[in-house]
Amino acid sequence: MVRNSTHDVESGTSSNRKKGKTSLGLIIALAVALVAAIVFMSVFIVYQQKYVAAQNELALHNKTLEEEKEKVKAQKLKLKSLTNLTGEMLDTATSKRPDAEAVLMKREIKYGPIIQADGSIPDVAGRKFYAHDDNDFNIMQFNMLADGLCGLYDDPEDPKISIKGTFNYAMNKKNQHTLYWRYRLPLIIAEIIENEADIVTIQENDHPDVIESALNVRAKKDSKSEENIWKCEYVARTQSPIENMANLPFGKNKKDGSTICWDITKFTQDEKFEQEESAYSDYEITNENGLKETLSNGNIYVAVKLNHTATEKNIVVVTTQLESEKTLTGENIRIHQMKELMKKMNEWKKNDSNIIFTSDLNAIPEQNARDLQIMPAENKRCVNKPYEKLFLEQFNLAGEWYCQQTEKDKIDGDIYKAEFKDSSFTKTDSKKSYDITSSSHKFRMSIDETVYELRRTSEENEWKSTDENNKKELKCQKFTADKPTTVVAGIFDLIQNFSGKTFYDSFSQKYVIDQYDTTKPTTITMKINDTDKWTITKTDDTYTATPISAETKGSCILMGQSYVWRCENGLIGEQKLKFHMKWSQKLENTYKYNYPDVVYKYVTNFVTDAKTEKAEVDFVKTNILKSDENFDSVVKDAKTKYIKHVNEIVDNIVAVAEEDKKNSTEMGLISSQKKLSLDQKEPLTVLSKSNPQTPSTEDYIFATKELTPVAHLSYFLDEMLATNVEGGAPSFNYPSNHVALMTRYRFA
Repeated sequence: MVRNSTHDVESGTSSNRKKGKTSLGLIIALAVALVAAIVFMSVFIVYQQKYVAAQNELALHNKTLEEEKEKVKAQKLKLKSLTNLTGEMLDTATSKRPDAEAVLMKREIKYGPIIQADGSIPDVAGRKFYAHDDNDFNIMQFNMLADGLCGLYDDPEDPKISIKGTFNYAMNKKNQHTLYWRYRLPLIIAEIIENEADIVTIQENDHPDVIESALNVRAKKDSKSEENIWKCEYVARTQSPIENMANLPFGKNKKDGSTICWDITKFTQDEKFEQEESAYSDYEITNENGLKETLSNGNIYVAVKLNHTATEKNIVVVTTQLESEKTLTGENIRIHQMKELMKKMNEWKKNDSNIIFTSDLNAIPEQNARDLQIMPAENKRCVNKPYEKLFLEQFNLAGEWYCQQTEKDKIDGDIYKAEFKDSSFTKTDSKKSYDITSSSHKFRMSIDETVYELRRTSEENEWKSTDENNKKELKCQKFTADKPTTVVAGIFDLIQNFSGKTFYDSFSQKYVIDQYDTTKPTTITMKINDTDKWTITKTDDTYTATPISAETKGSCILMGQSYVWRCENGLIGEQKLKFHMKWSQKLENTYKYNYPDVVYKYVTNFVTDAKTEKAEVDFVKTNILKSDENFDSVVKDAKTKYIKHVNEIVDNIVAVAEEDKKNSTEMGLISSQKKLSLDQKEPLTVLSKSNPQTPSTEDYIFATKELTPVAHLSYFLDEMLATNVEGGAPSFNYPSNHVALMTRYRFA
């Protein structure tokens, strides 16, 4: 019994030990599991946070990607409807002046009076005006001013550019912004679209693709249509002044031309209509010098045949820009071009077509014909303008001088030695040096806070201060061994300034100056017409030209620093023949503004009787050379021969062959603007950039009698003159120097 009890006790104790070991292992296992779980949860939480962050970042990237895709899509849609960034040009945000937004000057349609059968207009009480008709259509004539000809790209060194011309206008900061193409294009398109033109003819178009695209962009926007509304026909000039412009930026068109655009919802094009030629033929004349000259200026014409959808009637629309030079030669070219085009239009008319002829004729109407007797002196002068003055150059200043400052005519400065060298002025004793800057008309330097200027037309070395309240002068005379007690401004020696130049007198005679020879400082030789040799000699302040050959008679003295010589040539009895001879560095005896105006008269079939016509021609011949009376040439008979050739050119201009007269008469073109005007005059259309105070008329809309002009677009040149006196046009409110004309026509 006892043994069994002991065994039971020991057995129980062993069992308890086993249970204790099992519990400890379980506890350890649970602890490990708990730690593992904690570690896992910690890792899980960290990774979960990273995952969420990654998802957020991915979502952000996806959002950005979608936004970029939308931008790309929008750009693709935009580019799909654009050509050459036309749409960008039409965006007003890119067309703003720094301080304001461009606004096109507003115009309105004005209906004209109904003219009586006898051509008269009733007085106010009985006057009747045309009324609106849905079948009417509008045609606009618009010389838009070529981008390349706006002045921004002119070369100021080009001799064809006037000092008062387009370059100076373009360089004026007040005008510059309004000349940029991105600024002008929206206004050009607005002028056409906002005034509801159905057909527009454009000259000086050097952006034809952009113009057509821009018209469609604007028209689609206004009509909310997806289809193109405008179609254009363009012909480039065969020669253009733009193609030789060195400063034209890369990518700019190198030619301009003429364009006809029309609204295809109102007109359809006759594709079978073909014009044989679009360029005017070359023209040979005998010029003022008696030489045969072939004239070819690259002008063209454009013509399209259109069917008016509403009435099913046809019209041939013709447009051109004639030669622009306002000279005898220019008018000669214009009348030749117009005769050629009139013949062509007459052929089209014979095919039962109505003709609308729009143009920049570069010719004035008969009511503005120039009265040569009352013209300003600068316009009456038919000979060359002298080549400014004998301008000072840096080498004229070079050398050693004695200088002295004066103030209000009182000598208050010490006399000191100085040297002009390499664009600097150096005081010899103090070694102080001062820079000299130069412009086209003056030299300038600053000495001890006083700014001095020397005009390049100055005869003496006398510098003047620019301060109106401090009238200081700096006088310098050439250095000599003996120091003067008072400095007298030295006279410049300008004979070296003739060196290597070529001049022409008023009658096209050529004067070539040799290179200056430093071993002969007071003389220089020249050849006249490459044969006769003369010598120019300087004595004191006088320049005298004399022939080297004893057989040649005559002599000339230069009058001041202007290139005008006072000459004596041969003998008339006991008296020498005295005259003035004027030099220019350009062979340009062009008779600017002095010529018979015949182009407009020819277009409108303006016929005068033979007696009146002869009187007009004789009047022109008399006045065209009137201002030459005091001028001559040292070359024998040069003036006589020149006048003979000029008279022949005048006769050639006014001569109209019977066939040409017949073409003009049969066409019977009528000026719409003149017919609709109460005063029966053509409106002013051109506001010159260089001379805004003297507008002129050069643009016209003509048509055959089957078409009746009933209304016109109002003019605003007077308002432009009032607001743009300083700069002319283009202006902030208008994109061209030509005001667009528009006529509302009705089929008779």
